[in-house]
Amino acid sequence: MTKEKGSFENISRKFSFFLFVSVWMVVIYHSNFRYYCNFIDVVGPAVISSFFYVSSFFFYRGITAENVLPRLKKRLQTVLLPYFLWNLIYMLLYCKEYEYTVASVIRGFTVNPFCTPSWYLLTLFLYLLPAPLIRKALVKRWSALLLLMIGGLISFLGYIYFQKELALIPVVGGYLIRMAGYVGPFLLGAVIGSRYDDKLHVNWKRSLVAILAAGVMIYLIFHGIPAGVKYLFNVLLPVVLWEAVPESLFARLHFLKWFTDPILFINMSHWYVLFVLQSLAMKLDLGAGFVIFGCIVVAAFICCYALYYLMRWILPGVLGVLTGGRIKK
Repeated sequence: MTKEKGSFENISRKFSFFLFVSVWMVVIYHSNFRYYCNFIDVVGPAVISSFFYVSSFFFYRGITAENVLPRLKKRLQTVLLPYFLWNLIYMLLYCKEYEYTVASVIRGFTVNPFCTPSWYLLTLFLYLLPAPLIRKALVKRWSALLLLMIGGLISFLGYIYFQKELALIPVVGGYLIRMAGYVGPFLLGAVIGSRYDDKLHVNWKRSLVAILAAGVMIYLIFHGIPAGVKYLFNVLLPVVLWEAVPESLFARLHFLKWFTDPILFINMSHWYVLFVLQSLAMKLDLGAGFVIFGCIVVAAFICCYALYYLMRWILPGVLGVLTGGRIKK
């Protein structure tokens, strides 16, 4: 294995691990356990920011005029197709509970998806559509900085200062708020990814500084700072946490792929798995509380992992389509 290839694999494992931790936090956020874990509620926006930051980083890493359109075309398979398939599955799962209309079906595949966690996929694809124009802006430092400032301005105005006005827009208001909120982290990932050098590994000195910075940011997030500053910290926290972990830690952690490969599947399937488990707990009258909801979260992960590897064994083709071709050997 060449040094360059090994370096890229370490970076890939590191990003996969970040997404793995983020998915865990998303599952907890979507469960009743969040009400017993204030940390999840507070840093939730930073977790979602990390999804957009990582996705944008990898898309724009090594971007050129020649590969931007092929990459965008590939996202039809890896992002848009899974989005529609998962929403079709959820629509069928809920068909006995709801009486669908044309309008509700259209909303269920767009601004109010049947598969609630899948909103991220559609938003990501919409962010990627102007990729040829964004790539041109990333070529020059001044235009990249201007792009980042515009993205930050959109997020601050839309997500922090004009939520009430956007919320009044019929049907699409809530979705526009979400879209505005994560433009900043997405463009930050694009700027950093387009300029990232595999040789610029995180060393232990940088790691120590980043750990201290992350600790300060998390402390301030928990202690009533203004909304605008809190949002800025949520955007920057994924970057600071990236700097806190040296890539060398992941050199020999080959087993991580067994936990990180199912990330998209878990993110899409956990919503219904949690629904089933929580409904079952209510029917069995198991009560409520920290222990019960914690057990439900753990059971949800076990079920999602078991379902993923069962499908990988008996229905690998179907699983491949549902995960956008993300099955790895």
